[in-house]
Amino acid sequence: MKEISKWLIAAMERRDNMGQCELARLSGVPQPTIYKILTGETANPRLTTIQKLERALGSKVSGEVLPGPDVFGRIPLIPLSEICALLEGDTKIRILSSTEWRKTTAKVGMMTCAVIFNSDSMEPTIPRNAVVIIEPEEEPTNGRIVVACTQGYPDAIIRRLVIEGGQRYLKPDNDRYPILLADENTRIIGVAVKVELDI
Repeated sequence: MKEISKWLIAAMERRDNMGQCELARLSGVPQPTIYKILTGETANPRLTTIQKLERALGSKVSGEVLPGPDVFGRIPLIPLSEICALLEGDTKIRILSSTEWRKTTAKVGMMTCAVIFNSDSMEPTIPRNAVVIIEPEEEPTNGRIVVACTQGYPDAIIRRLVIEGGQRYLKPDNDRYPILLADENTRIIGVAVKVELDI
């Protein structure tokens, strides 16, 4: 028990004092399980748990150093002005030879893409000029931030999906912008799963 706890503490410190939540995200091991291992409450973690932690941290309990995990994905960076045209109804992304690519720490799927959001309509949640990672295969449920194409807006918009009384609305986090009804002419094309900001 003590050896695994010591190893985990040291391995997390070697990874720039990685936090429990980040390790949970990278490894797939729930944060409460990581906490129990760190504190010694879990004396004998399952072998599969140890293996997941070893892969995420790039080292083995035995002290052997593994190559670091590939925490970056590479995704297309698509202008909001083009994303509605580039995403077909079946959410297949048509990649052009001129498409810019971006590295991300987000978990990415086959359809994941990124947009630069140059509006203050979602502040403070999404700052102006932030990169928003979009997952078209994610379910757009109540309260999620979505990318939508709607009449009256030449570019795609990013808003919070609100479902009330059987109606769907696109609500900005900044009260200076109007709440829009997401009617039959509105197409939600993806869910925002991460915000990244370059400084």
